[in-house]
Amino acid sequence: MARRTKEQSCNIELSQESILIHAVELFREKGFRATSLEDVAARLGVTRPALYYYFKNKKEILMAAQRKAVEKVFNIEDILDDEALTVEEKFKRLLLNHVEVVGSNARFIAMYFEEEKELPKNDRRVKEYQSLRRQHTDTLIKLYRQGVEKGVFQDIDPRISVFTLLGACNWVYRWYRENKEYNPSQIANLIVNILGEGYLSPGPDRLTPIKQ
Repeated sequence: MARRTKEQSCNIELSQESILIHAVELFREKGFRATSLEDVAARLGVTRPALYYYFKNKKEILMAAQRKAVEKVFNIEDILDDEALTVEEKFKRLLLNHVEVVGSNARFIAMYFEEEKELPKNDRRVKEYQSLRRQHTDTLIKLYRQGVEKGVFQDIDPRISVFTLLGACNWVYRWYRENKEYNPSQIANLIVNILGEGYLSPGPDRLTPIKQ
C-alpha cells in the first residue's frame, strides 16, 4: 500500500470514523502490536493527544473495529423473520449475506478474526461479540437440521456442515480485493453456488443456480 505524504495526511478530516479506518489500515500493514498511537497520529497528520478525544487507547480502536464487523455480519433478523422464505432460502440468503458483508468490509473483518486475542477477555462487549457469534452459528445449525428433516439438505452432521460453510465464507476477507473483476455481491453468489451445488457440472436433478 502506498504511503501517504504529509500533505495528503493533513487533508484528512479528523473524526472517529477516519481514525478507525486509517488505524485499521495500519493494523493490517504492521500488525496490532507493532502499531503505536504515534503511528496512527502520523498517518492522519495530527498529534497523539488529538486522538484521545475519540479513543482513549489503541484497544478502544480495535474494539470499535470489532463492533463494526459484528454489526454487519450478524444483522440477519430481516432474513430470519421473513415467513415467506423456505428453510433452504433462508439458509442460502444467510450465506449470501455473510459473504457479501465479509467482502465489502474486509478490513474490519480481518480485525475481528486476526486480532481478537488482543481484546480484554473479561470485557462485557467482547463477551457480547462472542455470544453473537455463537448465536449466529447455532442459528445456521438449527436451519441446517430443519433442512435435513425436510429432505432439502444432505444428512451430514449439521455442525461439521455449518463450520465448513462458514470457514469458506469467512476466508473471503483474506483474498478478496475490491475493484477487481467481481463485486462483493457477485462473489457471494459464486461462492454460495459452489458451496450449495458443488463444482461438478449440474445434472437434471440438481438445484437451479442462483441468478444475479
